[in-house]
Amino acid sequence: MTTKDAINHLSAEFKNDPAYRQGWEANLAMAFYDTARQYRKKAGRKYLTLVDIHRIGNQAAGSFIDNLSKDNQ
Repeated sequence: MTTKDAINHLSAEFKNDPAYRQGWEANLAMAFYDTARQYRKKAGRKYLTLVDIHRIGNQAAGSFIDNLSKDNQ
């Protein structure tokens, strides 16, 4: 399967299966939420700036991809 085929398959599943889509949305949201909590704790901050949120978004995206691509066997 090519990358294009995989993306097309995911896109079709997102459109056709609301529960499948909701699962992906929840995993993406939790990646951001968990990373934001860790970032705030490590930085000792109560409030986040836009720069912080940008950094957290990048870290959360990496974390999501790491979890998605880890070997589950």
